[in-house]
Amino acid sequence: MTYCVGMSMNSGIVLVSDSRTNAGVDQVSTYSKMHLFNTATDRVVVLMGAGNLATTQGVVERIRHDLESGAARSLNTLTRFGELADYIGQISVSEQQSVGGGGDFEASFIVAGQLPGEPHRVMLVYPQGNHITTSEGTPFLQIGESKYGKPILDRIIGVETPLETAVLCGLVSMDSTMRSNLTVGPPIEVLIYQANTYSLPPKLKFSEHSEYLRQLRHAWDAKLKDAFHQLPPLAWASNWDSPGELVPGPRPAVQLQASMVQPAGAQHDAPAMQHAPQPPVAPVPTPMASVQTPMQTPVAAPQPPALDPNAGGMLPPVSPDGGGNGTGGAI
Repeated sequence: MTYCVGMSMNSGIVLVSDSRTNAGVDQVSTYSKMHLFNTATDRVVVLMGAGNLATTQGVVERIRHDLESGAARSLNTLTRFGELADYIGQISVSEQQSVGGGGDFEASFIVAGQLPGEPHRVMLVYPQGNHITTSEGTPFLQIGESKYGKPILDRIIGVETPLETAVLCGLVSMDSTMRSNLTVGPPIEVLIYQANTYSLPPKLKFSEHSEYLRQLRHAWDAKLKDAFHQLPPLAWASNWDSPGELVPGPRPAVQLQASMVQPAGAQHDAPAMQHAPQPPVAPVPTPMASVQTPMQTPVAAPQPPALDPNAGGMLPPVSPDGGGNGTGGAI
């Protein structure tokens, strides 16, 4: 499996990808999924791929061939980033169809960079060839095993986020994914592009034994656990906004006991319950207590007469043992 994320902030772009591929538990390999291209000096283009490895390699090879052969349609001749994403999508669909198509040969891509006269962009190209782009409300895009690393991105990344913060967030997102999915793994590659420079620095690569990744993982684990233990304690019925809606039916005993030990004079935002539980008290004899005795024999309540849908009259009640009038207890 794969995990790649592209983040587009006002100050530039941050890309993060893993390098692990697998075709089963006994066929695990390492391939870079972040590809840089030798384009003209007035543009920069980076491609990350996820999905079928043969398809992604075929797409990258055809893009490089078009660049080297001076094709009429290539990364050097397209003038708008949306056209560039369409170009990659068409190559991807062609590669899939060349081997018969189908879900086993699908691949998705994140293409990022900047063309002359346009702002820097990050786009996601789907296996079907269409694409979407980032926005102010969604400044990042993911491909591959995305669910584990998304929560931290949702909380941290915005268009005003500094590039250095975005790099840290991307690495934590990648670490969370590796922690939960063994098919995603190092080396981890990171690329930072500053807007309007039209120059790509070398990729940063963190190996499996990277000391920095180890420190980052341990620091994140420790801070996350510390934050968890600092959460306010769970207060039971007395602090619920709508206790009747949250827990229908009888209140569990542990909730009643918890509500009894609230400190005197404690203030709560929630409205008081109409039937607040009271501490248990010793039973007080009442005049009615003499009516019932421990030896009293319970008497079954008489059953109402059943309506016979055929006869239109009333049938006598069926006795509990199935006897009586011989109806067998079923109608």
